[in-house]
Amino acid sequence: ATMGDLSPQGREESPEHSVASEDSPATGDRDDSRHARSARLRDLFERFPTNPELLAYFLQLATTAGDVSEVAHLLATVPSGSRDDNRFWRFKGWLHTANDQLDPADEAYREALARNPFDFASRHQLAAVLRKRGQTDSAVREAAIAAEGKRLRRAILEQPDVGSIPATTLTEIRGFILDCGEVGIAEKLASRMRK
Repeated sequence: ATMGDLSPQGREESPEHSVASEDSPATGDRDDSRHARSARLRDLFERFPTNPELLAYFLQLATTAGDVSEVAHLLATVPSGSRDDNRFWRFKGWLHTANDQLDPADEAYREALARNPFDFASRHQLAAVLRKRGQTDSAVREAAIAAEGKRLRRAILEQPDVGSIPATTLTEIRGFILDCGEVGIAEKLASRMRK
């Protein structure tokens, strides 16, 4: 079973990403390495087409490229065991948005956020749907939460380790958690901060 066959009738194969020729002066070891890595991932995906990490990787590439047909095809292959993975709900929301199906897009993004309320990408995309539906206040709120989540992620990743996160950043994280509606988690963080 899959999340639902969203693929359009008569799907065409998606074009491969173009790679500059090896004798081009603009290419180098980095391009060769990127090409080798891409080829290796494609090979692995052919061998393990329902691997959730590989599916998510190729869905991200397809959404970034705006390849509606490929996103629909890949979503149709998501195994039912991955229904709790918020990323696939986000990709489903993206597909509905691309097809101008705003109600199902809204539902898919909310399913994604029910599974991971801290996913700022889902919030950002939900904000775009809300904006299109004329729900400006809600759109502004979701966009602000998404922007704060993205900023905090960057701030956390810049730290050498978790113990180095400044108290001011922890307080901001707690505020973000509250904005996402996770009061219990925010209280646990506050308790740890008092120790």
